[in-house]
Amino acid sequence: MTSVPSDTPISDQHAEFVDPQDALSSPIAKQTEPLLFQDLHLGDQWWSQEREVTDVDIVDFAELTGDHDPLHLDASYAEDSPFGRRIAHGLLGLSYMAGLSSCAPRVKTVALMGVEQWNFLQPIYIGDRIRVHTSVESLTPHGRNHGIVRWRRQVVNDREQVVQEGILVTMVAARTIPRRVAKAGGEALG
Repeated sequence: MTSVPSDTPISDQHAEFVDPQDALSSPIAKQTEPLLFQDLHLGDQWWSQEREVTDVDIVDFAELTGDHDPLHLDASYAEDSPFGRRIAHGLLGLSYMAGLSSCAPRVKTVALMGVEQWNFLQPIYIGDRIRVHTSVESLTPHGRNHGIVRWRRQVVNDREQVVQEGILVTMVAARTIPRRVAKAGGEALG
């Protein structure tokens, strides 16, 4: 695995951070229990499984959201667009990212806290096979039972192009930090 300096702008980076074979052979790839905050380290990286983008996904997303823009649904209209063919909704790509990255790594997430700096760099086409590269950007303890994790996430197509990228912030469960116990004389133990 190679590491990317945390001060490198997202837009200056490429998807080749981790060889997928390295990611699959890592101990974390074989995990059976969700990771807790203390199991994560700055620079940890994972690749998700692939998913093929289908026409059915795009039509279903249009129905679910009410976004029936012809760029996504009308082949004749899309042919005359700058993309030359139909493309997936940008927010469908973000949704794919959320699903694909939920298992790479599998973490005991308490809450999604925010999406930062999300960029739509390239279109996602019907038939593209996409996967998500995830790395830990920062770790901040939050109380006795949680931590805040900033994740760098990139959606990468089968042509190795980063099509979407950004930072997600989640609250992750931690192993409980025991409280200090006072003994009879008023001194704290622990």
